[in-house]
Amino acid sequence: MKRIVIVGGGFSATSAAVQLVRRSAAALDITVVEPREHIGGGLAYSSDEPDHRLNGQPGMHSPDPADIGMFARWCDDNGAHAADPAARLANGTTFLRRSVFRKFLQETVARHASWPTGSSIRHLRDRAVDVVPGALAQTVVTAGGAALACEMVVLAPGHTRARLPASFGAGFADHARVIVDPLAKAHLPTLPSDERVLVLGSGLTAYDIVSTLLTGGHRGPIDVVSRRGLRPQAQRPPPAPGMPPLPPMLARLAAPPDPFIRAAGSPPTVRALLRALRRQIRTLGRDGESWDASFDHLRDMVGQVWPGMAVAEKRRFFRQLRPWYDTHRFRVAPQNAVMVASAEQSGQVRFRAASIEGAAADGADAPLRIALRLRRTSATQVVAYDRVINCSGVDSTHPSAIPLYAALLERGMLCIDPSGVGLAVNGHYRAIARDGSAAGRLRLVGPPTLGARGDPLGSAFIGIQVYNMIPDLLAVLDIER
Repeated sequence: MKRIVIVGGGFSATSAAVQLVRRSAAALDITVVEPREHIGGGLAYSSDEPDHRLNGQPGMHSPDPADIGMFARWCDDNGAHAADPAARLANGTTFLRRSVFRKFLQETVARHASWPTGSSIRHLRDRAVDVVPGALAQTVVTAGGAALACEMVVLAPGHTRARLPASFGAGFADHARVIVDPLAKAHLPTLPSDERVLVLGSGLTAYDIVSTLLTGGHRGPIDVVSRRGLRPQAQRPPPAPGMPPLPPMLARLAAPPDPFIRAAGSPPTVRALLRALRRQIRTLGRDGESWDASFDHLRDMVGQVWPGMAVAEKRRFFRQLRPWYDTHRFRVAPQNAVMVASAEQSGQVRFRAASIEGAAADGADAPLRIALRLRRTSATQVVAYDRVINCSGVDSTHPSAIPLYAALLERGMLCIDPSGVGLAVNGHYRAIARDGSAAGRLRLVGPPTLGARGDPLGSAFIGIQVYNMIPDLLAVLDIER
């Protein structure tokens, strides 16, 4: 029986374990090394707050892209819609709670823990700290002292934890009025309802946290501050009656790019792609179609287009365009968008484009004075807040923040992608070493492959990564599919 160790316990690791069990004709002995109590939650789905919702339809959330109906069937069988009537909107779209998806993933792992082929999934509640290479076997070393010999290692730890921006200075991460990682616990701590709150960041996490505050009856002012003042777009409505449904994700990603993308060149430049996208949006807009369809097609083609682009172009994208791409790529669930917009109209919530210049406080439990430099000005404004909640997001661009990755980088088993973002992998998701060689028995999937593969940050795209990784992985292990 071939032994596989998967490092991590979030969606990336869950998808890898489930798909391997389903697609291998031979028995696999799979060990998932994850310090949390359960496999399947990870960072994205750890919250139990009722207002923290998935920002996509159930069909977009499956650990196996070859079976996109998994989550929808589970919801029907388990009464998920009846338990959360606010999930389904009048237009027929459904945005379920993230905690519901976590429960689905946990039960999915449990169902696959003992498979008819003889494959098994075992959870070792520990943290991997090293991988010792060998000719035909690897050894994963854990913080608890275990040494797991195996024929294949799949690294899937996902995102790093949130960190307070460096501009706050030393000591504020432990301040009583600062919440560095609001997703670290199942529920946001109860705050006095009249507190003046500063939310750092204006992405999906910020919308989640602001929604929780509003639902909990918070009456005090809430400032949402980010450097550019950008915010996620709202999710698109369903196709109009009579329009054909979108093909499954696997089929969409396997299809050739539309002519407007091919017209941008091969390989394209970032500027050429942006111009082509804008032209396509204008063209389709004359027929009443919104920007979403054109953008989504480009998003779906990133896996085909991105790997061949010049390194300088990739760096240009990360330096100049990524914040704007992300606000269109990661859209907010309508329930959250409506709630926050209503509070913004009343004046309780205010979005501000500003940078944090510094922070000060008169004591360990005193309100904070935050120096804000407003965008496009040199003016600095000092504002007092009773609470600071860090929603600046996870950081997948600096993998060295994960101790295991740091150890493997130091030994040269991994290397930073030439784009400067994430870790280098080849087309089979084999880890690239410092000397440029591709490891046959060390694979890497999920957010750390952002620079190499382009867009591995949503569950649907991570599932596709795993799907594309498995054929070569099984071939190395001399296993038929």
